[in-house]
Order: sequence, then C-alpha cells, then structure tokens
Amino acid sequence: MRNLKVPYTLILLLVTITASAQHMYMTVGANLVIPTSSGLKMDAGTGFGGSLGLETTLGKHINGIATVQYLSFADIETSDRISNFKAVPIQIGIKYYATSKPYAATGLFFSAETGIMPTTLKFKYESGIPDYKYTEMGFTLAPGLGYQLGRAEAGFRTLFNLTSSGFDVYYLDFRLAYRFF
Repeated sequence: MRNLKVPYTLILLLVTITASAQHMYMTVGANLVIPTSSGLKMDAGTGFGGSLGLETTLGKHINGIATVQYLSFADIETSDRISNFKAVPIQIGIKYYATSKPYAATGLFFSAETGIMPTTLKFKYESGIPDYKYTEMGFTLAPGLGYQLGRAEAGFRTLFNLTSSGFDVYYLDFRLAYRFF
C-alpha cells in the first residue's frame, strides 16, 4: 500500500481540480518518443504509444491537465542480449494558452507537467543466462509547447526523469491528439 500513495495523491488532486473546473475535455493521442539519455539509448530504440488526457479550464488562458501514457520502445539487440523497455507516465500539470476563448482555448500553448513514471526493462540473453526483469519508479518533469487547432492538437515535450540512477533528460515526446468536447 505504501507504493500507492503517490498515484492516489495524483488522482485526488485531479478530482479536486476537476470539481472546480468550468469545462472539461478528454483527449486521445498517439506518441512518438525519441530516447535522449545515454543509458536509455543503450536499452531502448524509438518508442511509440498512446495517451489519454483530461483538460479542464481554470481561467481565460490556463487549463489544468492530467495525462496517462503507455509507451513501448523498440527492442535493442546486441551480440549477447535483447532488451525491451516500457514506460507508463502518469502526470498532472497546466497549459497556458497565448490566446483565450470563452470555452475551449485554441492556438499556441506552453505546458508543464509533473508526476511519476513506472518503467520495466527486460533483458533476454542468448548465452543461456536467465532472463532479467528490472522495474523502477521515477519522478518526472515535462515542459512542453504545442498548438491546438479546433479539436486537433500537436505537441512536443522534453521529459526529465529522476530515479535511483540519477536525473536525466530521458526522452523527447511528440504527440498528436484529438480533443472530445
């Protein structure tokens, strides 16, 4: 139960923000992820995944956001092993739109998100060594920018990850999403 404190806290914060929101939207997106840290590049190729998000208006220019992603990275094969990396970022944050609208903000936006990211790294060895699975939970920060045009959104984020291994610029995340009103 101790490991669940952070996800429950994030959910409680999201419910609190949602209860005070003027309007709420759901987004569904597709993600292209490019590893940038040297450690992740050794164990993961380009990543692909999907994301679900909630967005609530908090003011004329500011929206609260919550995002859950599932990312699967291409396997990396070396002479003695195959590595497979997966991640599930769970984040909350804000978007600041340069222009305001009465209901759904559009145009250029800047975003900042924070949250947690459970990761799983699996190694499959060719030389008879038993397979190895490593899981880790990290704290994330993700500044970004994008453009909202009607129901379509295109965004870019740089994700920073703090784990027991250190603090890295972990990956670049490109997202195309559709907003449901």
